[in-house]
Amino acid sequence: MRLLFTLASLVWCLAIGLRLAVIDIRTHRLPNKLVWRLGAGLWLMVGLWAVLDRLGLDSGTGPDYTALWFTAVVAVLLAGWSLAAPMSIGMGDAKLVLALAPVFALADVTSELAALWLVSAAATATILLRRAIRRVPIGVPLAYGPFLLLAAPLALALGGN
Repeated sequence: MRLLFTLASLVWCLAIGLRLAVIDIRTHRLPNKLVWRLGAGLWLMVGLWAVLDRLGLDSGTGPDYTALWFTAVVAVLLAGWSLAAPMSIGMGDAKLVLALAPVFALADVTSELAALWLVSAAATATILLRRAIRRVPIGVPLAYGPFLLLAAPLALALGGN
């Protein structure tokens, strides 16, 4: 059952996530309508999986609820960061993390933490590379949404339950 929900969530992330990534790179905005669609589909999938697990129709390896709570904490931290330093990160990134929470529930907290760390390191490397090449001034913001979207499949690839 886990494989079915993992594949379905990856297809859903790919279908909407690519469009979100392109928009974020071009405009530095994550449209609420698309983020809401992404999140609604993923939350519906993980909700259905949790119900099937409760009914005993799954093998007992339901969603990792700790990962859901951890994702909520990450989203709150990103929201606080966007309020404290609005030029560095936007509120859309916090909403995107909440939308992706069900994907992280398919993995586990350790995989989620590793994926978020790796994509943050990739974003930092991208900023340093852009600066080293001197094509982009230091004050030009980097779209962080595509990196967050990359964290979801990366968390699944790193393992899970």
